[in-house]
Formats: sequence, structure tokens, C-alpha cells
Amino acid sequence: MVVDLTRRRLVLATGAAFVTACAPQVDLPRAASPSSSDELDEISRAITSGGPPPDGIPPIEQPRYVSVADAIAQWSEAASVDTFTIDGRPRAYPRMITVWHEIVNETSAGMPITITYCPLTGSVVVFSGRLANGATTSFGTSGMLYNSNLVMYDRATKSMWPQLLGVAVRGERKGERLAEIGGAMTTTLGRFAAAHPDGLVLSRDTGHVRAYGTWPYGDYDTSASIMFAPRVRDERFHPKKIVVGVRSAAAALAIPKDEFMKRGGEAAFTLGGRELVARHDVDLAAVRVSDRRTQEPVSAYDVMWFAWYAFNPKTDVLA
Repeated sequence: MVVDLTRRRLVLATGAAFVTACAPQVDLPRAASPSSSDELDEISRAITSGGPPPDGIPPIEQPRYVSVADAIAQWSEAASVDTFTIDGRPRAYPRMITVWHEIVNETSAGMPITITYCPLTGSVVVFSGRLANGATTSFGTSGMLYNSNLVMYDRATKSMWPQLLGVAVRGERKGERLAEIGGAMTTTLGRFAAAHPDGLVLSRDTGHVRAYGTWPYGDYDTSASIMFAPRVRDERFHPKKIVVGVRSAAAALAIPKDEFMKRGGEAAFTLGGRELVARHDVDLAAVRVSDRRTQEPVSAYDVMWFAWYAFNPKTDVLA
């Protein structure tokens, strides 16, 4: 049975320059890292219902995969996918599937991980399922939103975690931050198949009946309208412009994706005391961010400008 969802109906080089945001006078942190109980309570109070009940948008549990060849036969090569490597094998998650689920609970090296996608903010973030106390958990959709962004709950304690915050704002784990796992990127199925012919693609066989292959949000990705108003706005860019967001505990950076890829090459920068480098992945038409010294991928993700700014109102912008 397909759940009737209220909101579904609405249809470069070292020393890279930064443009500092002209943020309004609001009592919000430079980056999305609230720490005080008062800050967390303020965010909790701003959470609003998105329409569906808890798990009314059902996560995918025990996901199944098909070969690249089988996926190409089912989908257009232009179909948007989010890619992430699990246990050494690249995997692609078609947005025509994840738009109906928002969460995929998986395992990597025997430990739980969760791939999350919020269609209202265009953001994919991968989290470890290991909590600060060592307990492990999976996640569900709460049906709630903050700054138009998915609010998850963990099944161990029912604490509430806005995706783009990664911090519990309500419940037993309040104030804890989830560990993000870097390396996720957004591309097309055709580009993924060419780069990773032996990769795996999430199957339509999810255990749920959904209208996979259809897009329930109409022109939302390109229109200027925002379905659920964020707490703060900035008009320098179109609200749905895609930036690649990178952050530390004390700082945040937005990389305008199209402009960066047109320039090509790479840009080295320091964020929160950490030396990082952004590189244009020509094969995937994506932007990778890694630690300049260890070359380890860091958490960086495509996200709509309005949402990145709402969570990081003093973000810098890579010029």
C-alpha cells in the first residue's frame, strides 16, 4: 500500500580565495555544531511536521543490488544516482528509488551505516550507526523537518537527528554528534557505469510498492519555491543552486559546483585548521574533497544553497 504523503503532492590552487557571507544578525553558530542545551532546545522547538507519520516514508532495510548492466536496462543513463563505496565495491543509489525512502540502512565491514537522502534539500550524507557510547543502531524517518531538511530518529533511543546537522536535538542522545563517512558523490547512472562497470546499483526490489521511476516533487528542484521555510535565507544564489558543502566544528565552506567544475583542476584550502583539497572528478562530473595530507575522503556533499546557508549562516563561499 502506498502511503499518501502530504508533502509529496506539492508538486585553483593553494591559497584558494573565499567570499565571506554577509549574514544577517541572527543568533546562530558559524557552522552547524550547536553545543549548548539552549541551542539544541531552540532547534528542537523549530522542528515541524512534514506530513507523514514516523516511517510513513519507509527506510530500505537489507537493500538488494543489481549489476550495472541490469540497471542500465531499467533506467535512463541520465538518471541521477548517489555513489558510495561499501566494502571496496562502488555502489549507486538511484534517486528515483531513494526519493521514496530517504534512508537506506546498510552494513560496512560488519558495522551499520546509513545512507540518507533528503529530496527537499538535495543532500546525501552517510553516517556511522555506532553511537558515542559504543551502541549500534539503524535509523528511521520521523516525518519531521528542520529547515526543510529530513529529521531522522535512531531506533536505539528514538532521539531526533536533523540530517544536515548530524547532532541529536531531542531525546536521550541529545547533544551527541553522529560520525559522518566521507566519499559519497552525486552523478548519473551512465557516468557511474562507465567508471565502475563492475559496480552495484540499488534494486527496485525494496520490499515496498512505490511508483519508482516517477518524481513526486514536480519542478521543486529548479523552482525558487521552498516547501517548508528555513529559519534564515540568503539571496546571493538561486535557492536551489547546488553547492558542495564542507564543514568542521567551527567553520563551513560552500563550493559552487558548476563553476568549480567549469574551472577544472583543484583547490587547496584550510577549514577549521585542517588542510583539505577539492578536486574535479571529470569522469563522474562531481567534486571530491579529501584531506591534503592523508588523501582520505572527507564528508562533502551536494546540497541546495538555501539549506546549506540555513544550517551554516556564516558559511564561506569558494570564489
